[in-house]
Amino acid sequence: MFGEIIFACGLGIFLGIISGIIPGIHVNLLSVIVLSLSPILLHYFSPLGLASFILSIAITHTFIDVIPTTF
Repeated sequence: MFGEIIFACGLGIFLGIISGIIPGIHVNLLSVIVLSLSPILLHYFSPLGLASFILSIAITHTFIDVIPTTF
């Protein structure tokens, strides 16, 4: 359980960095994709894992989004 949450947070941080750097990809887009795939993903991951994945994407995107805005 703990390893799954750590894995989900790590993957969420990676996708949050990508969505923060590329202006066209937003947190809402990634959240809709994850939620639309949730019937399939819930066979492999817990709901807490998916929630921590989405939350880590959102938090990381918030901090990394400053980079394209500045330059």
